[in-house]
Amino acid sequence: MKKTFLLFSILAFLSFLSLAQKEVQNAVPANQSIAKIKWYTFEQAVALQEKQPKTILIDMYTDWCGWCKKMDEVTFSNPGIVSYVNRHF
Repeated sequence: MKKTFLLFSILAFLSFLSLAQKEVQNAVPANQSIAKIKWYTFEQAVALQEKQPKTILIDMYTDWCGWCKKMDEVTFSNPGIVSYVNRHF
């Protein structure tokens, strides 16, 4: 069960990244401030899901994970990805 969930999570995340790459072309110009992803707690996300249904993106993070830090520094700070995530998730 855990392996199936992990495989599904990885596949879903890779699908998200491939779609998000299309949004990179719509990046914010250098003279504008860079927006940040609006993160919600799980409870807030479920409550918002009832009002306005959208896919929920869950970011799992640990302090010791180098790839988690890389995602925060590179991926989640990319203006195109920030825009895409805030609009669709």
